[in-house]
Amino acid sequence: MGTDIYLFEEGKQEETEDAYIRASIGMREENGTLRQIFPEELWDGDDQEFDFSSAKNKQNFFCAITNYIDDEIKVEYTNDSMEKFAEILTRVVEEEGYESSIEMCSAFDTQEERIEWATTVREFYKKGLELQEQGKKMRVLISW
Repeated sequence: MGTDIYLFEEGKQEETEDAYIRASIGMREENGTLRQIFPEELWDGDDQEFDFSSAKNKQNFFCAITNYIDDEIKVEYTNDSMEKFAEILTRVVEEEGYESSIEMCSAFDTQEERIEWATTVREFYKKGLELQEQGKKMRVLISW
């Protein structure tokens, strides 16, 4: 169980070689990062076209990976559903009288492991962007 993300070239049945992301169910921070990168409509289980070159998608990718790798740097991202979720969760936590700082939990013990996982996400995004720049329509399938 967890999240598996595959990259497909439109019109082809097999996934693009060397383009796969995995985040097990216990990798809560990593799954949260993936939800910041890929818009909500991609999470319904059908492969859909994804524009790797759009400014918004590039910004979401950059901000999510930066936030994931370095806890000291916090970059705002534009993924409305994640922002809304954080607002609601913060409000609920505050109403219950708990501290309002909400932390995600990573499955990795070291920064090196975090960077290694983030590198697989970067390589996936880079591959999709390169193929799209070659004129290919790229599709993303998210299974969770």
